[in-house]
Amino acid sequence: MGHRRSTQRLVSRLALASLAFILAHPAKSATIDQQGGTVTVSGEILSTSADQFVNEFARAMLAAPRNEPVIITLNSPGGDARAAHRIADQILSARRHGMKVETRVERDGICMSACPLIFSAGENRLVASRSLFLFHGVVYQGPRATAQIIDELNAEKRAYLARMTSVDPDLGKFLDQRRVVAENIEAEFDGASLRDIFPGFVTGMLAE
Repeated sequence: MGHRRSTQRLVSRLALASLAFILAHPAKSATIDQQGGTVTVSGEILSTSADQFVNEFARAMLAAPRNEPVIITLNSPGGDARAAHRIADQILSARRHGMKVETRVERDGICMSACPLIFSAGENRLVASRSLFLFHGVVYQGPRATAQIIDELNAEKRAYLARMTSVDPDLGKFLDQRRVVAENIEAEFDGASLRDIFPGFVTGMLAE
C-alpha cells in the first residue's frame, strides 16, 4: 500500500504541470494509448499530446507491477518541441521519485525531430536495429516571428542541445559541432548505427 500511495501522490503532482509555449503546429495530435504499465505514443506531438500523456502516464504508473519499469514506446515524426520537453520532464520527475521508466523505439518505428527529447528521458533507452532516428534544429512555424519569439526559439535550441548533451556528451558534441541544431541540418541514423556511435544515448537493443 505504501508503494501505491507514493505513486498516487506523484501522479497528483504531475497533473499540475503547466502548458508550454508552442513553437510548431502539426496538423493532428499523436495517439497516446495506455495498456497496463505501457504507454504508446504514435504520431505528431502537440501540446494536447502532452496533456494526454500526463493522464495516460499516471495510469501506467498505477498499473505497473511493483519494481517493474513503465515502458514508453515511441513512433513519432516529431512535432512541438516544447510539448516534447514537457513530456520528458514528466518522465524525469517520475524517475526522481523512484519510478523506473524505459523508453523504446521498436522495429520499423521512427523517432524524429522532437521525439528524441522524449526518448532521452528514459532510464533505459532501447531501440531496434531497424528503427529510424532523425535529429535536426528547432524551427518556428506560425505568423511572422517577433523579436521575442526569436529569443525564445534560440532558447529552445539551447535547451534541446543541453538535454541531448546531459544524456550523452558525445551526441551533444556531434549536434553542436555539425551545427545540426543551430542551422537545422538533418542527421539520420538507424537504431543499430545510433547504438554503435552513441552508446551513451542508446543503452540497449531490442530483440527482433
